[in-house]
Amino acid sequence: MIHRVLNRAKDIAFTSWLSNFWMAKNKGTILSFLYHRVDHRSNNDFLTKGYSPVISPENLYLELNTLKNLGVNFLTFDKIGEYKLSGNNGVGIIVCFDDCFKDNYEQGFEVLEALNIKATFFQTTALVDSNTLIWEHALYWFVRDSSSDKHLKHVAENYYRDNRPILEKGRNFSGMDWVQFLVHQAPLEDAEALVQILMNDGDNRLEQAEIAKNIYPTLKHLKKAFASGHELGTHGHQHLRRTGVSAERFEEDLKTSKDLFESWGFPGKSYSYPFNSYLKGDENISKKYFEMVATVDSKPITRNTPMSQLPRFTWPGNSPNQFRMRRWLLTGGI
Repeated sequence: MIHRVLNRAKDIAFTSWLSNFWMAKNKGTILSFLYHRVDHRSNNDFLTKGYSPVISPENLYLELNTLKNLGVNFLTFDKIGEYKLSGNNGVGIIVCFDDCFKDNYEQGFEVLEALNIKATFFQTTALVDSNTLIWEHALYWFVRDSSSDKHLKHVAENYYRDNRPILEKGRNFSGMDWVQFLVHQAPLEDAEALVQILMNDGDNRLEQAEIAKNIYPTLKHLKKAFASGHELGTHGHQHLRRTGVSAERFEEDLKTSKDLFESWGFPGKSYSYPFNSYLKGDENISKKYFEMVATVDSKPITRNTPMSQLPRFTWPGNSPNQFRMRRWLLTGGI
């Protein structure tokens, strides 16, 4: 309680008349703000329940318009090099999206066009024109309601029945708890095996095909954004958590994504790590395919920041007031 009160007290330092003070502290740097879905929380709520961040189009417009009114310099990742060389001592802002669902290219695109802001779309390439959900989104869908949650719990417990340490760890898990374990801790092969088991139940393949069609972008969406001057980067092919796969699988995923971009006619110079998951040595693998690599390490980009380690600030959720929103936009944190 005391922490919440103190945190809210800090918001007072972000009244509009102090904005120039905070802007001055960021001069000569670039702040990259990371968003994910652009939609209303009630739409495709199985993704929201799975902790896929979603900002409404109205709030995205409010935040980006606030930045625009502060006189920042908007750019994209593929423009960082020339921006550094220009000697611009203002405040640079990169707006970017990870994953990139259909809503990013529809609601998100409309916001960007209305404000004349160019952004970077880090596309998970397996989503494009897909007729099935990728492993992570399939898991979220498999716990979409109480009945499916119980079913996944049963399947997971049966799958791990001979692994006593994991079974003990999940003794009080709900289906969603098992999903979070599979997404963020377990080897990818376990998650993929469970998805395959669950997909064989009933009409899951047909249902997921319809869902994929409704939530994933088409190649036409990507080409429209690219033709409008936005940057398209990759977020890998299957949205793999690096700590859950081998170096060989990681590199294969990068190459698949890069090859698809080239076949689609996109330069694909930049890449962002899914889940911000990377290991020592991954920088050298990534540099084989991409000129710029983005992390979510919550600090500004300076003139000395390596192009293979470009940090971003991830959107913290809806702000309870205007002060908190300016605090996020002017410091990257709350």
